[in-house]
Amino acid sequence: MSKQLSFVKNENELIHDFRNKINRAENIEDVRNIFSYTIIELLGKIFDDKIGKISMEDAVFKPKEKLHYKFNEKISNNPEFNKTLEESDLSKVISDFADSAYRRYLHLEKHPEKSEMKIRNF
Repeated sequence: MSKQLSFVKNENELIHDFRNKINRAENIEDVRNIFSYTIIELLGKIFDDKIGKISMEDAVFKPKEKLHYKFNEKISNNPEFNKTLEESDLSKVISDFADSAYRRYLHLEKHPEKSEMKIRNF
């Protein structure tokens, strides 16, 4: 039986700030940006540039996709990244962030008037 790596500690370091930002997101674009920035920060902590510099286009919130997120080929084809995904709980940690973002996305989709009111009152 092999030892499995856990990144729950990294998740716990980011989750409070992530939830605060997601709950204050005023539109779907905010949700996308918050998710991407958080995943970039998470992967930066885990890989410390071993998979290269990660940008917004590398980790994207995709609410219509099954997992609600997608990595571009630079990340998804990286052997170091894939090895870590197989030997750890990283996919669960990323899914936790994606699920939270998806719930906020659904809320904003159901209540577009809240975003519109904030824009008009600005």
